[in-house]
Amino acid sequence: MLSGEPVADDRARRAARARRGPAVPLGAGAVPGSASESPDAYRWWDEDGAGPAATPTTLLAAATAGDAEALGPLLFNDLETPVAARHPEVERGEDALLCEPARSAP
Repeated sequence: MLSGEPVADDRARRAARARRGPAVPLGAGAVPGSASESPDAYRWWDEDGAGPAATPTTLLAAATAGDAEALGPLLFNDLETPVAARHPEVERGEDALLCEPARSAP
């Protein structure tokens, strides 16, 4: 906790900082002009009635078996859908990134 990173528990309903510093909202910098706080994202997830993308048992079984085809779809950001529903620029930014060819670092 010496780094001053945000510390959250209980699905980000209670958040504190090890040291004072500026809050960094979710999505800050990823898509210009978009940002959501963690508690908002979790509240929207609850309000929308979404469940987790995968159960830990299913995910661990696929990973343990080395089954990449089964594992891939289970690796999902549960908060992406509720945040993108309220911030369409997030989805547009993701689409733009996925359409760009990968470039290697200089």
